[in-house]
Amino acid sequence: MSCHALAVPACNGVVDIHFDMFDSLFRKDSFSRDWLSSGPPEEWVDFFNKYNKISRNPFSLSYKLGNDLDYLTTHITLQLSRVIESRINDQFSKDCDHIPVPILASSVSACFSGLVISWFTRFQSIDPKTIAGYIHRLIKNIFRVT
Repeated sequence: MSCHALAVPACNGVVDIHFDMFDSLFRKDSFSRDWLSSGPPEEWVDFFNKYNKISRNPFSLSYKLGNDLDYLTTHITLQLSRVIESRINDQFSKDCDHIPVPILASSVSACFSGLVISWFTRFQSIDPKTIAGYIHRLIKNIFRVT
């Protein structure tokens, strides 16, 4: 039986453990500086290096999570969006030119999480530092246009 069929507590635990990871990937003390730098934050490269050592079999994650995969990816992405929204509100003007902060945070979150999942499932040949750099440049440009 899936965890979301059991009133969600098991799935929520899986979502909650991602908070610390997101908190370290999008650090409060360097969030605004990270988007001015020419390369990705070291925490990102470390993250991708860590998961590069773990099997990235595209079928293992979906097989293990089964019916819970969609629920978990949606809620983990929402958790990431909340962390990013908090960082934007802490570090940048709340008046992004034409894009509300929640939309901006959701866009950054979707870009990051979508490309992480794609790296696991589709772009396995890209080394960790390169994929971190690609994601950094894409997100940097999201911030640049706002």
